[in-house]
Amino acid sequence: MNCLRHHRYDCGICHEDSPRVSNCNINLLSLDEIVQVMQKVVNDTVCTALQWILSDVTGEYFYPDPKIVPDTREDYPDFLSFDAIYKEKCINWVNIQDFSVNEIFQQVRDYIYLWNLSECTKFTLAINDKATIIPNKGSRYFLDATFSKPTPACPNPLAVANVHFTAIVPAHLPKHFPVKVMYRFEGYRRQYHTHGRHEVRSKDFQRYFIDSILQTKLIFYSKIFECRHPHVKLNKSPVLADEAEVEDITKGFDSDKSDDDEDVSRKEQTDVLSLISTLMKK
Repeated sequence: MNCLRHHRYDCGICHEDSPRVSNCNINLLSLDEIVQVMQKVVNDTVCTALQWILSDVTGEYFYPDPKIVPDTREDYPDFLSFDAIYKEKCINWVNIQDFSVNEIFQQVRDYIYLWNLSECTKFTLAINDKATIIPNKGSRYFLDATFSKPTPACPNPLAVANVHFTAIVPAHLPKHFPVKVMYRFEGYRRQYHTHGRHEVRSKDFQRYFIDSILQTKLIFYSKIFECRHPHVKLNKSPVLADEAEVEDITKGFDSDKSDDDEDVSRKEQTDVLSLISTLMKK
């Protein structure tokens, strides 16, 4: 095949090395040959894209546009008020083309401020330097949030809870797509999504994880102190005191077990508190 430009390429029709042309002379190729070339290009592109997508098992680098949400107002009218409140508190995450570390830092900080944390809970946010670039997929950036409950008596608390954020910038998605942001709590493997089809919209459950981590660490440190200093009485914090009360209540329920608990009527079970106590006794 005779060519017009001086760029070199492997011709898929004549199977010989010939100059590349941006505008081929149509008279040199039949319609069937043109169709074959285009089909080969399309098939190769689709196969490559399919391999990339299948290799991304967790859907971190290849995902649909999270801004496209199906309209479910007719199917779930009771959720209209919840959606209205959610839209007022959601974060418009930065697009791929406008991504910057400073921008994602500010948005993650604003996102944490939306959480309904326990009283006196404070946090700090820091950028982790361990950014990674994955070939044919994209890059990952990490941020670490540290939560604690400082007091005037202890401004630098011993127990802290860490929440690890990950910002993923895909390399092959459209540039107007928002970056993917996920987070996980210290000691847990599950990743929670901040937007998209796997998003957890609730802003309340985070405080239970954080408070649980802080409480577990305080109990652990107090046990170590008691083992090292058995003759020193430790002034337990309200968190530890609450747990002691829960243990006493549980022991009381266990000691009060009797056969009469099996004859609880259905009317009494309508009361939530009585139902819970009955289950605990059993």
